[in-house]
Amino acid sequence: MLVLLKKKAKAWLAILITSFVLTFLEWLANEMGRVIYFNGWNIYWTFVSYFLPLASAYGYSKLINKV
Repeated sequence: MLVLLKKKAKAWLAILITSFVLTFLEWLANEMGRVIYFNGWNIYWTFVSYFLPLASAYGYSKLINKV
């Protein structure tokens, strides 16, 4: 969050890029056999599992800062 404030970056763009980068790193780990998916999990759910917490944390911080 501090980096976003100092660089005046767009928060949603940073959230998307971070989610894509983390998903890509996990995809690489999956391709190398370091990660195994079970019970219908796939790379798309991985993206969602990174995006939603980042977006929720950002939304929560905006809510707290308004109060």
